[in-house]
Amino acid sequence: MEKGGQVIMSFSVFDPRILGTAVYERLSDLRQKYDDIFQNNKINKKVYDSHLKEQKNQAVELYTYLATWGLMRLKAEEIALSKHKENEPHPDKLSPEKKAERNQEGKREVIKVFFQCLEYLSSDKDSPPKLDLKKLKGMDLKG
Repeated sequence: MEKGGQVIMSFSVFDPRILGTAVYERLSDLRQKYDDIFQNNKINKKVYDSHLKEQKNQAVELYTYLATWGLMRLKAEEIALSKHKENEPHPDKLSPEKKAERNQEGKREVIKVFFQCLEYLSSDKDSPPKLDLKKLKGMDLKG
């Protein structure tokens, strides 16, 4: 953006609460429709309860689906960003100066640290943490 001959950079910051609030409001509006028709005796209690249960199950399933596929995609991206030529050292073995010069290394480092945190949080004391693409694909996420 340009203002008075100066170039002004504008950055928008993603705030997940914005999306969460919008989703909550839309789902509340959706439920309110069925609350209203139930209260006006246009559907019976059994139909009402069944419909609300179906909505709840779908919302949970959608969240699980997005979370799982998002993690799998992110893990695949980490693998792709870690690829290097045979005659070059693995990115993990580079000095910080060389890492800073390497294209997309900052992105790879953040993804790697994210998965290290997940591994730490999801591991039990008796087994070493390993959260790879195969494990992500095989996770049973049914509540």
